[in-house]
Amino acid sequence: MRKFLISCCFVANILYAQSLGGIAMIVENQPITLYDIEQTMKELKTNDKQKAIAFLINDKVQQSEAKKLGIYVSTFELNEKLAQIAKGNNTDINGLQAKIEKDKLSFENFKNKVKKDLEREKLYRNIMQNAKITIDDEALKHFYENNLDKFSTFSNIDLVVYNSTNPELLQQLIQNPMFKNSQIKSKAISLNATNMDPRLLALLNNTKIGEFTPILNGENTYIIYFIKEKYGKNPIEFDLIKDQVSNVYTLTQREQALKNHLDKIRVNAHIEKIR
Repeated sequence: MRKFLISCCFVANILYAQSLGGIAMIVENQPITLYDIEQTMKELKTNDKQKAIAFLINDKVQQSEAKKLGIYVSTFELNEKLAQIAKGNNTDINGLQAKIEKDKLSFENFKNKVKKDLEREKLYRNIMQNAKITIDDEALKHFYENNLDKFSTFSNIDLVVYNSTNPELLQQLIQNPMFKNSQIKSKAISLNATNMDPRLLALLNNTKIGEFTPILNGENTYIIYFIKEKYGKNPIEFDLIKDQVSNVYTLTQREQALKNHLDKIRVNAHIEKIR
């Protein structure tokens, strides 16, 4: 009975795909139509048909892997994410739907895309969390020595300090560096790492040149720093940051495990080209 239902679903997918303009290929029993390829080229803003096909193949392969691992997105999770997106646009889900439909776009398609993105995130997290990683001092020291840039501090730094009693104005500045408001005060300064608070040093060290730090609480004000330039490179002793090295090493290994897993399922995927 189960096989019969699966066959029926597959046939239904094929018939639906044919109605949209013909099947280009079948990936893990899921059709990719000529229409899908055309739409994906528009979404990716490319004239490269092969790039769109590669994107769609990866998408189908990863959907199939998510099903095999029992990964799915519940209605609650989807609505929670939609509410989060709506809040970021200063509205609720109904307002978000109205805004999307006002732009003559399908809210249902938007929901499906959000759901697919959530499913992909859960798949990646599952693969990374289940990756087997061996950690020992020798591996950590080797990683440390080959990635000194990740474990070094600057000697001096040029930056701009912005402060305001209104954190929302600073958030607007982060999103648009050209934003100006009389309630935001700024001052260009240079600092030496030797005389800096260790917490501020860590924050500035982890913020790239040309970027803002997160908003910080100051004395009766809110503060952000914009990094203009960093000078010098001073490696931090391994024993002082062993835990940090371990964390970065673990994340790097998990990311590599994710890449290896995705490459493997892509290579082993059943792909049938129709046209």
